Amino acid sequence: MLLIEAAAKQWGVDPSTCRAQHGAVLHSASSRRLGYGELADAAATLPVPARDSVPLKQLKDFTLIGTPAKRLDTPDKVDGRAEFGIDTRLEGMTIAAIAISPVLGASRNR
Repeated sequence: MLLIEAAAKQWGVDPSTCRAQHGAVLHSASSRRLGYGELADAAATLPVPARDSVPLKQLKDFTLIGTPAKRLDTPDKVDGRAEFGIDTRLEGMTIAAIAISPVLGASRNR
C-alpha cells in the first residue's frame, strides 16, 4: 500500500488506479512504471496505515503462494560448482585450527 501510495503521489493520480505487480507499481492509464527500489525512500516517509484498514489479497489473486518453486541453485550445489564462504581462498591467506584434546582434563604437557 505504501509503495502504491508513493507512486500515485509522485504521478499525481489516485492510488486506486495503480497496482503492484512483478516488483513494480504500474499505472495502466498512462503506462507508467516505477520499481519498488525507486519508491522505497518515498514510501518510508509515509504514515503506516492501521492494520484493520489494509485490505488483504484474495486467495484467487495469489500468483506465487501455493505454487511449486524451481530451485535454480540446486544443480550447482549437487555437482560441487557452488562456492561457499568456507571454500574461499585468498592470496596470502593462512589457515588455523583449534586443537582440543580428546581426553577430558588433558593439557598439552601430558
